[in-house]
Amino acid sequence: MANQQSRQFKLKKIEVTSMVEEEKTFDIRDVVLDFSYRESIEAAFTSVELTIADSVDFNLQLTGGETVKIDLETNSSKDGALKMKFRIYKIGKIIKSERGQIYILYCCSPEMYNNEINKVFKAFGAISEGSSKDAENIPKYICKKYLKAKNNRLDEKNFEGHSNLTFVSPNWRPADAIAYVSDKVTRLSSGKGSAKQSGFLFYENRRGFQFRSIDGLCEQGFDITFTYKQQGQLGEDDDGYYVIESIQYPDKANHLRHMRMGTYKTVTTGISLAVPTDNNVTDSGGGNNKKKSPSGTIYPARETAFDAIFGRATPLEKNPPFNMPEEVEGEGAPPTRQKMRVLHTLKNEQKAEGGTNATGNPNNGTDPFDNLAVAEYAAARYNLMKAIQLQIIVPGNTGICAGDVVNLIIPASQEKGKNVQKDKKFSGKYIIAAHTFVYSKNGCNSELLLIRDSLPK
Repeated sequence: MANQQSRQFKLKKIEVTSMVEEEKTFDIRDVVLDFSYRESIEAAFTSVELTIADSVDFNLQLTGGETVKIDLETNSSKDGALKMKFRIYKIGKIIKSERGQIYILYCCSPEMYNNEINKVFKAFGAISEGSSKDAENIPKYICKKYLKAKNNRLDEKNFEGHSNLTFVSPNWRPADAIAYVSDKVTRLSSGKGSAKQSGFLFYENRRGFQFRSIDGLCEQGFDITFTYKQQGQLGEDDDGYYVIESIQYPDKANHLRHMRMGTYKTVTTGISLAVPTDNNVTDSGGGNNKKKSPSGTIYPARETAFDAIFGRATPLEKNPPFNMPEEVEGEGAPPTRQKMRVLHTLKNEQKAEGGTNATGNPNNGTDPFDNLAVAEYAAARYNLMKAIQLQIIVPGNTGICAGDVVNLIIPASQEKGKNVQKDKKFSGKYIIAAHTFVYSKNGCNSELLLIRDSLPK
């Protein structure tokens, strides 16, 4: 009984607005066999795939580009419904059987159409003409101006404040321009000590567009959305809404992957580009002409070690997620990955405090040398966040979103008396990296990819 109750839902709407019959609206709840809705902190836009069982030639009404509206709420969601608008971007191949046919409608956010149509050809920061208060948060400005996102998808609390950045977007797609920003700016209110935290993610969930730092997501750990328990930790009065039906554990250690990704230790070299001249021969900037900027590897390489990154981060839990191999541990151990990065050397670029020709907002993370530290921390922080991963299936829940924090209570293999102990390693807080909501007429499932950067103390 509890299992049946946990899958109850209210499907209020699945509507398609036709482009053939003067924008006529069709209720297609009866012909939708199932649909799969997906959002992820690594995806700029949400998507949904609807499987259609068509015996009335409804496909003749479809040409692609139609608007699809879904309104569904599960009983376990508490206060959140999956109330979204999509556009059909592809009609899958039709499988014909006697008088019936089955096909899939592939849908995406309406803003994804604008992402392909509108390009960002603009300068931001000190070299831009005029000023805009919205441009202080570049991702929000781009979402509003180029993605044409509505205000209800642009909640201010979902766009974390970031440092200033000077750059030119050379006709990039809006999502690409935001991706360029995400590993080059720092948080305005963050950090342990004087070191600034960087590493941002741009994504969409049912609450709207999000520009959040990884450390900012971890700081949500004090506000847990839901707690899920596996069999063995359930109470007698448990209603089944928040039970873990299936769980897939990760590899407990993959040292070779962490070495290749530079999780343990990375060295980064910054390169300043040479100055182009009239005869197309680059000039290194050397000599007696002091107006020219030097080029090449004019800044020393930066080495970033795992213990320094973990100490600077705001992790979900207290302890490091793994022990480093002795070959890469300690001072003097060789880095496991080397990177080269082209540095910002624009004439009017805002500099960080203590940088050369320091101007503009201090501590903004855009000084050429400081830019290496910002980018290196962002890359290392991203790898650290995925140190521990779990995949679980729970009863469908429209109240949870990618980027939320959930708590897991998982039983251990051992018992103490009549009680099953809690698994002390894999229980605890996780960030939802991806949420796939699967609907069918018999019920709904939520498939969650969970990640975290640390272990409970």
